[in-house]
Amino acid sequence: MSNPPMNTPKVSIVVPVYNVAPYLRQCLDSIVGQTLISLQILCVNDGSTDDSLAILKEYAAKDARIEIIDQPNAGVAMARNAAMQRLKGEYTLFVDPDDWIDPQLAELTVQAADHFQADLVFFLYTRSTKQKNSRPRTFEVADLTCWDSDGTTLIAKKMMYEVACWNRLHRTSFLTEHDILFSKGFVATDMPFHWQCLLHVKRLVEMPCQFYHYRQRAGSLVHSKNRLVFDIFSIFETIKADLDRANRFQEFVSLFVEHELASFRKFYYRIAPSMRQEMRSRILELLGEEEWNFIQNDRTLPRKTRRFYLELRKPSSWYLRWRCFCHVLESQWQYFAAKIRNWM
Repeated sequence: MSNPPMNTPKVSIVVPVYNVAPYLRQCLDSIVGQTLISLQILCVNDGSTDDSLAILKEYAAKDARIEIIDQPNAGVAMARNAAMQRLKGEYTLFVDPDDWIDPQLAELTVQAADHFQADLVFFLYTRSTKQKNSRPRTFEVADLTCWDSDGTTLIAKKMMYEVACWNRLHRTSFLTEHDILFSKGFVATDMPFHWQCLLHVKRLVEMPCQFYHYRQRAGSLVHSKNRLVFDIFSIFETIKADLDRANRFQEFVSLFVEHELASFRKFYYRIAPSMRQEMRSRILELLGEEEWNFIQNDRTLPRKTRRFYLELRKPSSWYLRWRCFCHVLESQWQYFAAKIRNWM
C-alpha cells in the first residue's frame, strides 16, 4: 500500500543518483522503511545511463513520498543543490545512493534535534558491505552531548574531521537562512559545505549511534587515485575565500591550517605513485609562512603530520616511501576487515 503524500514532512531526505543500479534498491528500502513516516524523499537522477532511473520510478509508483528530479549529468554537488531548492521538511538528511541507513535514524535524530533545538545532530557511521538487522534503540538524553557556539573554536574542533554531509541531521532553516549549498566541480564537495556549516552553527548534538552504513567502493570519486585528487588545492582556496568573505579567517586560522595539512597528507598517500612528485611540488609551492610556522611551532598538530611535512621538504625521503607503502597495507586491511565483520 502506498503512503499518502505529506504537505509538511518532518524530514527531507536527499539522494543524488548516478549509475548505482546494483546498490540503489538497498538504499531506497532503508529510507522508505524508516520508523518516522513523515518524510519527503528527494531522489535526483543525475543523467544515469544504467537502470537507476527505472528503479526510482518503480519505487515512486509505490510510495508517494518519493519525488524524482531528472536532470542531465551535472555532478553530485549540483544534484544535491537541485533537491535543496525543493526542501519541505523541518530537517534535512543526505544519503548517498550506494549506502544505507538504520530504520530509526530519522526518528531518533529528530528527537535529539527537537529536545536541544540544535542546528546539527551528528551520528556515527560504519564501513559496511552487507546489511544486517539492527537492534531497536530508544531516545536517551543522557547518551547525548550538546555543544554551543559560546566556544566557537571548541565546536569547530569537534567538527574538524567530520566533513561528510551524510553523518548529520541538518535543521533546514539553518541551511536556507545562511544560503548553504554545495560547491560545483570538486571531487570532495562536502568540504566547502562543511565549513559553511561550521561558520554558522550555534548548537550541535552528538549521538553515539552507528546509524549510517557507508559502502567504500573502489570506483567512487572520493577514493580515486587519478588527477581529480588535485582538486584538494582548489577546495581549500574556496574555503579560505569563504572565511575571508565572512571576515573570520583569523578566528579559524589554526583550525583551517590543521585541516588543510591533514587533507594534503591524506591525498598524497592516496594518489597514484606516478603523480606523487607533482603533488609534492604543488604542496610545497602552496604552503606559506603561516603554514610552516604552524607546522614547526603548534604543539596540537599530530606528530605524524608534522613529520610528513618536514620530510616532504627533502628531495628524497625513505620515510615517505615507507609511509605510502604502509598506507596501502592499511587500506587493504580496512577493506578485508569490513568483509570479515560482515561474514561473522
